Amino acid sequence: MMPRVAWFALMLEFGCARQSGAGPAAATRVVSQVVFADEVLFELGEATQARVIGVSALADDSRYSAVATSWPPTVSRIGGGVEAIVAARPDLVVLADFSAAETRAALADLDIATLTLSGFNGFADYRSRVRELSAAVDATDAGERVIAAFDRRLAELGRAPAADATVVSWQGGSTAGANTIFADISQAAGMTNVAAAEGWVGHVPLALERLVAWNPAYVVVPCDAPPCQAVEREVAAQPGVAATRAAREGGVIAAPSRFLYSTGSGMLDLLALLVDRSGRP
Repeated sequence: MMPRVAWFALMLEFGCARQSGAGPAAATRVVSQVVFADEVLFELGEATQARVIGVSALADDSRYSAVATSWPPTVSRIGGGVEAIVAARPDLVVLADFSAAETRAALADLDIATLTLSGFNGFADYRSRVRELSAAVDATDAGERVIAAFDRRLAELGRAPAADATVVSWQGGSTAGANTIFADISQAAGMTNVAAAEGWVGHVPLALERLVAWNPAYVVVPCDAPPCQAVEREVAAQPGVAATRAAREGGVIAAPSRFLYSTGSGMLDLLALLVDRSGRP
């Protein structure tokens, strides 16, 4: 924690600097506090990367980030509160609607420009967020290239619906219904997301008894540390789960956490895994 006197001095200095001029036309000192932005800012290419002075504390955590170890050491890893953000003297901070309210308020009080991303519920939201972020860093054309690459891979991986390819995500006693990333991924894989088909919306609790009653062909669970075969065997052997079609027919799929929780292009890594494991040509 920065000493209180130093913190107020920094606030005063930064506030005066902001008032002394109009600032740059486009952000040149960007700090990301969201894994999604860590990833997309890197994917936008070298010109954008040169504008980034800080990424989130999770940028190098391979459980969540698709760009782990990609950002050079010269780019700060910033966590631990607003003091560290302000100390970097950014002219744009990328946040999300789930970022701490006190952080957003403190940055607003200092008149530091922020971009707050929202909507993390599927492929359409992904495209919107890439466009919003790329526009903020003067990289609109690069953003469209990122989206085009995403859509090409999505088209290559997509499969026609198969009536018997029922699937359920099962994470810590909850599942993903309609209006979720998993719903878009399972649909693209040609699978029927049972929770969505049953009218469930969002991420909701799922009792083991309901999972067994649904008897899906595939059950997707998280795996923190690949290889994930041991996790699949453990889940398939659990009482109740063992009675499901997924457990009997090798349909328990343990997905690396980075795939399962991705809100960026890593969503398609989960799609590729589902297509591969379902044996769909």
